[in-house]
Amino acid sequence: MSQLQIKTIDAYTTFQQCLATYHIIMAGIRTGILNQLESGQRTSKQIAEDLQLDPWKTELLCSALTQTGLVERYDDDFALSNLARMLPLGDPLDSQWHGIESSIAQATPTETTLDDLPKSTITADQWTRTPAALDAIEALDIGKSRRAFRILEIGGGAAVFGAAFAHRDPDCRITLLDSAESLKLARQTTDGIGVSGQFEFTVGDYRSPALPKDQFDMVIAVGLLRYFNAKQCNEWLRHLCSALKSEGDLVLVDWFHGQERGAKYLAFGELEMTLQTNLARMHSPPELRTWMMDAGLNNIQFAHLPSPPHCWGLIVGQKS
Repeated sequence: MSQLQIKTIDAYTTFQQCLATYHIIMAGIRTGILNQLESGQRTSKQIAEDLQLDPWKTELLCSALTQTGLVERYDDDFALSNLARMLPLGDPLDSQWHGIESSIAQATPTETTLDDLPKSTITADQWTRTPAALDAIEALDIGKSRRAFRILEIGGGAAVFGAAFAHRDPDCRITLLDSAESLKLARQTTDGIGVSGQFEFTVGDYRSPALPKDQFDMVIAVGLLRYFNAKQCNEWLRHLCSALKSEGDLVLVDWFHGQERGAKYLAFGELEMTLQTNLARMHSPPELRTWMMDAGLNNIQFAHLPSPPHCWGLIVGQKS
């Protein structure tokens, strides 16, 4: 058998396993098995009795769920994994993929925003930012050449980046601007690692924030660029720059093509994002460089952030 035939069989097997994984997870949700495990470890026999399911098929489904990463096995007991506890299993996990065909066929899309995203998508995205935040600390030399900065984070969500910066540099002070709902998550994050004393929490709209002039050493925005079209993005960057001191840094962190290991994540993620937000688009580093120069920034540099999911990058420019 040739290497090409073996490669084709491997690809076919992988494809079939992807299909099976989806249906196994959905069966775990729809039968109530994953919900049962939220309260603690259970045997398949206990689950079958409580849910009035076939005992043998319940055992097989529970065993299959261990191969998805959502369930772990300890002798006869099954338990939710840490991954499963990060997911809102009460929500339809595939809701963001409903209506792909009708969305693509829609000639005039209706504009939606980050606020319209399902909770499950927002929660998952926040968790994927942690490795990128640690990469950004190194790329920006936080706590060393960039130390004791006054930082404004726009639309900080759960404060993953801000908390990481504050933990690295106890002398920095961070103003986090976001919705009241998001600031609740941010406080949980900063309280959890003991850095809340370095934060000021401000309720505001990331799309058109009210900003003081010439006040910050750094303004950072994470994962927001793709929710603006080109014209909006250009205007938004000019507005953010107004809050920077002379020689202050504007730091933009978002998804960028270019890392081979992140190609699948980005292909799926960009489609999902466009289905949910309609007018959203990813912007390339050359586009952003032009807009940043138009906003009065120089010394513009771009870098990929190499940690999983291998899709994040940052571009930084200095105010003249």
